[in-house]
Amino acid sequence: MKCKDFRKILQEYSDKTLSKDEAASLESHLAHCKECSGAYAEVENISLIVRSLDKKQAKPGFESAVIAKIKNNDYSLGLSEAFFK
Repeated sequence: MKCKDFRKILQEYSDKTLSKDEAASLESHLAHCKECSGAYAEVENISLIVRSLDKKQAKPGFESAVIAKIKNNDYSLGLSEAFFK
């Protein structure tokens, strides 16, 4: 695999969803590739930031409103009102 291929699976590696073989291959690559190691460090930093954010509970009905808008191809900004009011 090339760097671009490894970079596509960095998030999956961070989430521990790669197969053992894929993870081992990526680990071997990261040990020798400074650029991909740096990219992985960025993925890890972003993941830590996201996990540290407060979780918010969506207003009742928000999920069904999103699904209905998607099914109707309606991508208007009205969903923010459903979530934040």
